[in-house]
Amino acid sequence: MFIRILLVVSIVVFASVSVNANKIIVTNADQLEDAVAVVQAGDTIEVADGVYVTDGSITVTASGTEQDPIVIKAANIGMAEFTGESYFDFRRCAGIVLEGFLFTSLYETVVKLQSCNNIRITRNTFRLQETSSLKWVIIQGIWNDPNAISHHNRIDHNLFENKLETGNCITIDGTPDPTYLSSQYDRIDHNHFKNVGPRATNEKEAIRIGWSEMSMSSGYTTVEYNLFEECDGDPEIVSVKTCDNIIRYNTFRRSKGTLSLRHGNRNVVDGNIFLGER
Repeated sequence: MFIRILLVVSIVVFASVSVNANKIIVTNADQLEDAVAVVQAGDTIEVADGVYVTDGSITVTASGTEQDPIVIKAANIGMAEFTGESYFDFRRCAGIVLEGFLFTSLYETVVKLQSCNNIRITRNTFRLQETSSLKWVIIQGIWNDPNAISHHNRIDHNLFENKLETGNCITIDGTPDPTYLSSQYDRIDHNHFKNVGPRATNEKEAIRIGWSEMSMSSGYTTVEYNLFEECDGDPEIVSVKTCDNIIRYNTFRRSKGTLSLRHGNRNVVDGNIFLGER
């Protein structure tokens, strides 16, 4: 009797999930912009193979939940390419997964998280065709709202390669004055950073956490299990400029630079491996 009741309950739960969640398949940029305007918690937007060019931002303002995230993903990993002026702008969002895209855009930071939480950026390839200084991925607040912070986002299992101009592959930023609060509890893990160069005197770190004015703010950022290869763009490969961060279990190969605690207090550096191989 117990098994029969459990089976009935399971069927009811499964049915409710199936009814509430939608799969939206898009094949061009216009359809994608329409889809992100109506997407709801539990929905999946699946982007077909092809090259996508928009006139600017794909702006997302929807939110999912821990149990029912919104998933925006390539139908096949690496086969949906965003180029030209295309970029994702997440504004006051939560509970979203961005997965499996190839970014070769020219002029824009291709993923912006503005006052967002629990956003996951995973299994993407970032190979921008930039021609001037550009940050590739940034987590920040809202420029005109000193109280709007980001927190608990994750950037994992991505490839960042061939960064030739100044700007960071990943920038953890925060709110403007007068608060100067860092984004908090973000995690950067299991990414591959490759071929960042040639050398610049400044502003070409693979990862920058914070900046001088927010250096006394606690970021609680964790950077772990990443691989850095040929990251020669800046004297600092990873630059830490806030407090209470953890940088651990990363591997640095053939990279002319440092893991730098530039500003801040109570930061922990543990178990990293540096292999010169020059």
